[in-house]
Amino acid sequence: MSTWLKLLPIELSSIEEKEFVEPNTELRENDKVIGTMSDTVKQLYTLCHSLSKSASQCALDHKFCTDKTEKAELRARVGELIDKAKALDVIMWVLIKEDVKLWDGDIGIRTGFRVVTFETKDDIPPFLKLLGGLGL
Repeated sequence: MSTWLKLLPIELSSIEEKEFVEPNTELRENDKVIGTMSDTVKQLYTLCHSLSKSASQCALDHKFCTDKTEKAELRARVGELIDKAKALDVIMWVLIKEDVKLWDGDIGIRTGFRVVTFETKDDIPPFLKLLGGLGL
């Protein structure tokens, strides 16, 4: 098992309530609040936000770096941080959907750590969009 995966529970549990990063999207007109984010989901969201921020900083450093070796290391680090943030994002959405017991439909998170559903104009069910994205 990778070191990152072994240390992930420790890293998540070290994120305290006062450190939680709140989603910045305001409640919209067609949103229906169906729940709030659990502390575990808040920790995942916060860590995902932190990894994304670090990836952005590394990308900026990469852009202005003149040393070839350091530039290659920064590029690799950006890829690593993005991949880890994506993995945590997927886990976070699975937990949110599991918490609110909603696996079919559009779901989002808003300020105040609110979980919402909303209507879209798209008539294609989400599971068919997923299958289409997989090339099946």
